[in-house]
Amino acid sequence: MALTGKLSNHEGIFENSKTLLENVKAKNDVDKGSKKKFSEKDVWIYDRFSEEIPSQWTCAYLFELVEKPIKRGKAPVYVDKSSVQVFAQKCNLKSGGINMHLAQYLAPKKIESFSREDYLQDGDIVINSTGTGTLGRVGFFTDKDRIADMPVFPDSHITIVRISSVLEKKFFYYCIKLCQKYLEKSGVGSTNQKELKAETVMGIRVPLPSIQEQKIIVKKIDDAYSILDNIDVLQAQYTDNGLALRKKLLDCAIQGKLVEQRFEEGTGEELYQQIQKEKEKLIKEGKIKKQKPLAEITEKEKPFKIPKNWKWVRWGNLSNSIQYGFNAPAKSQGSIKMVRISDIQDGKINWNTVPFCDISEDEISTYLLGKNDILFARTGGTVGKSYIVKDLPEKSIYAGYLIRTQYSSLLSPEYLYYFMKSNLYWRQLRSGTIATAQPNCNGQTLSKMLLPLPPLAEQKRIVAKLEELLPLCNQLK
Repeated sequence: MALTGKLSNHEGIFENSKTLLENVKAKNDVDKGSKKKFSEKDVWIYDRFSEEIPSQWTCAYLFELVEKPIKRGKAPVYVDKSSVQVFAQKCNLKSGGINMHLAQYLAPKKIESFSREDYLQDGDIVINSTGTGTLGRVGFFTDKDRIADMPVFPDSHITIVRISSVLEKKFFYYCIKLCQKYLEKSGVGSTNQKELKAETVMGIRVPLPSIQEQKIIVKKIDDAYSILDNIDVLQAQYTDNGLALRKKLLDCAIQGKLVEQRFEEGTGEELYQQIQKEKEKLIKEGKIKKQKPLAEITEKEKPFKIPKNWKWVRWGNLSNSIQYGFNAPAKSQGSIKMVRISDIQDGKINWNTVPFCDISEDEISTYLLGKNDILFARTGGTVGKSYIVKDLPEKSIYAGYLIRTQYSSLLSPEYLYYFMKSNLYWRQLRSGTIATAQPNCNGQTLSKMLLPLPPLAEQKRIVAKLEELLPLCNQLK
């Protein structure tokens, strides 16, 4: 998504990339460099980015974007210790990181025979190019990877892609990283000794946005990786990688690690007191019923630390009501539509399947759905599944196997909804679910739940960040 222009706002603010490409090719003198070794007749051109890209973007071959020809390193002579390290395939980790502690050293007699241009530079893209187990693995070398600022020389099993210094190099690392599966299958030679030719790498086509947009996209992807790294949740807990990453991201959100805290936005305690005053007013006006007091939250109950300006609260103290739905037979015709558990799929109501029911006029207001109501299933295989009401094409009520919660207008509905997708929500739900042949939970389970309460402005910023990053999760690994 990010690498095909679906993430950033590029309309009318950045230069046309075709001009950028011509400038880069002229600066790097492509005709006298990589192009000499490149023949479209001999190479299978790989275009990972075949979907439509913005009109301001263009596509380019890698050989058009480099400031030195794409080629393999040279065969070194190893010694136990010297002033130069040798980058080998084992240094290029599966995760995309680099570990120079795994490197060996270059013999002093070889050091002077190699050109300084052949040494790795900050921002070089390194690709494992020999063997079978790690063939095609892509890494991004930076000066931070060096040990004691030691020079690093690539051996002959590594292909180096040195993107032009006028471009955002890491953007093209992410592009090549998405091509890794292709590279893994592109080795030639015997079964035991596959070789990835430099010409194959040259023939990869990548998208080329403006330099400004390259920087914006890299920052968004880096931010996503940084956020996901903050939570120590093993990806192996889940069978679906996209689901694992979404869970991590949601956990970051409710732990206060997704966006910065701002003093001027107030505190969760101040917001909580405003909500209690609002509830007292509604009770006096007879609009909601007074609820039984809930137990104070003990330190032992708190599952993790939250920012100082947040507050641990129980769901019941934020809600105006937690109510079961209406029990009635489903009908093809009736006085009003009635939403059931089975009508909610993939976070949406399929209004084509929603049946009618018969209900007296004086009861409709009790069960009538309103915008931003949150429904969750209280029984069966989908127990705990939640839905936030956004679209109401016609007046509707909700069925008996659903519980509706309505809450203060001082809260972000989306923040509460995303909380109901988090690990903390599901852990508490499971502990309060009655394990029978037909598992079920009740309104008390939801009412007693703990959730972290940030100030309203931060809730909205958290929601905005989630809606920006969650679409990336299917591509991040």
